[in-house]
Amino acid sequence: MISLRSCSFTSWGGWVADWRGVAPALAKDRMVIAIDLPGHGASTWDGTPPEVQSVHETAMLVRGALAELGREMGFAKVHLAGTSLGGCVAVALAALCPQMVERLALPSCVLGAARTWDEVMEKEAGQAGMFTPEGDPLPSPAALSKAVFHLDDAPRIAAEQNTSRRMAGRWIRPQERGVALTDFPTLMRQVEAPTLLLYGERDTFFLIYREEAETRLRDVRSVILPDASGFPVQDQPAATGAALAAFLAGTAD
Repeated sequence: MISLRSCSFTSWGGWVADWRGVAPALAKDRMVIAIDLPGHGASTWDGTPPEVQSVHETAMLVRGALAELGREMGFAKVHLAGTSLGGCVAVALAALCPQMVERLALPSCVLGAARTWDEVMEKEAGQAGMFTPEGDPLPSPAALSKAVFHLDDAPRIAAEQNTSRRMAGRWIRPQERGVALTDFPTLMRQVEAPTLLLYGERDTFFLIYREEAETRLRDVRSVILPDASGFPVQDQPAATGAALAAFLAGTAD
């Protein structure tokens, strides 16, 4: 008998607290395991962050953690849910280790084609107001978060993100580079698990990746949350939790 668990990963510079509004809906009939990705939240890693932290390496680190937990707690497969960076890692894990993943849920994820190193450096050159020259993240104003992601509760979410990004520090940029250098259309073709793409109706940032993801994933469905922002996990947790719970239970297929 296989016992299923739900495992969630969070965004660039985020931490497990980002899922606190969604986790109760998922925990009604399963255990929820939330994981801080390397260098994020309470997840520490000795030494200097690398120039690039690849999505594949992060996925294998998570695989090792889940395998160890599975031996201790008696489960062999999990449902995966990840937003932003967490979703990218979840896609890689589902593609590389299909035997571990029952279902895959991806709220608000950037799932694009790989960029060249020159393109990555060009993008970073335009982010002078986001990082110090040493690579430490600078605070982002709530007005900017609201303008880009159309948040309902921009002051709270921006303040929390600034705090979690400060904790992640110089681990953010290596993770961003790892995502940018990854060819997600190729990875998505390898995913066997039923997959949910979840977006907010008012999102103008993540929705542009929807068509490509729907084309590449084998078994996929999309949900657009009405009148929701680009960060529904934090901004509309009740609606997000209900949509994810229905999908993971198989009642939304």
